Order: sequence, then structure tokens, then C-alpha cells
Amino acid sequence: MGRKSLAEERIEQILDAFEVTIIEYGLENSSLERIAQVAQVKRPIIHHYIGNWDDLLKALVKRTMIREELAMRERLSELSENSMLPELLDLLFPPKIAEDEAQTS
Repeated sequence: MGRKSLAEERIEQILDAFEVTIIEYGLENSSLERIAQVAQVKRPIIHHYIGNWDDLLKALVKRTMIREELAMRERLSELSENSMLPELLDLLFPPKIAEDEAQTS
């Protein structure tokens, strides 16, 4: 298999930096300037490879959803048919969330 294209590498670099800035500064303080600084690129590079703020946010959400889906599929593929349903329910509705909801009702 060939090497990732520069565009793929840049997009991953930018999205990784966006995740870091959200963790460190929160979503509201994750400006394009700050993301560019963390990614070690100039701000126009973000616009070139991904687009504006909304496009960046959509790309990060999409990447996160794809990663979570792949992780869930991998986890479920390791289960027997009998344990799949309870495990899937625990994935979708973790016991802690169910406990918290029961306490607020």
C-alpha cells in the first residue's frame, strides 16, 4: 500500500491539533489561530485542506464517529452471539448513565 497523500496527512495533523486545543482550552477557546499554532501550520493551510470553522468541526465529529463505530464493531466481533446483546446494551447505555438517570427520575 502506498504512502498517505499530503492532503490526508495534513488533515489528520489539523484534526489532531483541534482535539488537543479542545482538551486544553475548550471548544469556545479553540480558535483557528490556536489550532494552526498547535498543528504547526499557517492558518490558510486549515482553510485549504478543511475549510472554515464549521467545516473543521464537522470533520472532527465525522472522524470521531468513524473511530467509535470501528471500535464498537471490533469489540462486538469478539463476542459470542449469546453475549452480544447485553454487551451492545452496555455500550449504548453504560451502567453509570443508567444509574444517574434513575437517580434524577
